[in-house]
Amino acid sequence: MIARICLAAVAALSLTAAVAVPAFAQDGEAFIDYQSGDTEMNAAIEEARRTLPVFWARLSAGEPNGGEMLKVALPASNGGREHIWVEGVTVTPDGFAGRLYNHPRRLPGMVQGSPVLFEANQISDWTYVRHDRMWGNFTGRAMLSDLPPEDARRMRAYLSDTPLEPTSD
Repeated sequence: MIARICLAAVAALSLTAAVAVPAFAQDGEAFIDYQSGDTEMNAAIEEARRTLPVFWARLSAGEPNGGEMLKVALPASNGGREHIWVEGVTVTPDGFAGRLYNHPRRLPGMVQGSPVLFEANQISDWTYVRHDRMWGNFTGRAMLSDLPPEDARRMRAYLSDTPLEPTSD
């Protein structure tokens, strides 16, 4: 369950009109607000979206227990969006479905494990675990400098050196 512990360290990301300030969700999960115009975070989201075919290939390979998750932007109670990890992703006729992996902070009526439906334009990141390393997680990498030092240290220890696995071609 290393994946659950390390992913919980960067539980949620909220792009709003707030400044980058660490806060803590339930069970000590880090929760950081970012301005919607945050250049580094927006670049991380753009790169995650550009490389999304890597995630889809991994998911379609069907390797069990690989920690495959998407980070999805859901409408939040403060008028912004809460970017939160979703596990058990499946394709539906209208988009995608899954379950909230983290404890939501600003999603009224939802709890960890709540089912969600979303569309491709709501996806802001992806991750999976292979060889005891977390691949992808572009937004988590961008958050490292804003995390409390101990959380950042644990996250760095689990992240792969690069977001993408080397290809063998």
